[in-house]
Amino acid sequence: PSDTDESVRATREEIESRLGDDGFALLDVRTTGEYAGTDVRAARGGRIPGARHLFWKECLASDGALKSKEELAALLGDLPREGTVATYCQLGVRAAHTWFVLRHVLGYANVKSYDGSWQEWGNLRETAIER
Repeated sequence: PSDTDESVRATREEIESRLGDDGFALLDVRTTGEYAGTDVRAARGGRIPGARHLFWKECLASDGALKSKEELAALLGDLPREGTVATYCQLGVRAAHTWFVLRHVLGYANVKSYDGSWQEWGNLRETAIER
């Protein structure tokens, strides 16, 4: 038996099947250059179609601690509380940080992390991208 909670993991197949779904939001937490496709760290640069952007460090205060709950809500509050929010970055590490903020600080009920992130998406020829 596995002790992995698969309910918090978004897969490429799930993301592809939910592109354009009003009940599904993607949040890209990479740098602005990565999001825009000017800083290319895979075979292709860009972002998953429809993804919103917020660099993960925007959630941190100048001392490296998390910003207050009110400040975080101001940064992330436009993400829908109903439906699913999936975070991603290059390898899944930065996305996990933002997943934690959404789930455990702001109380979003259905947050997932796409652990394949851009490393998987940007290296596949068949996945759709935006720039």
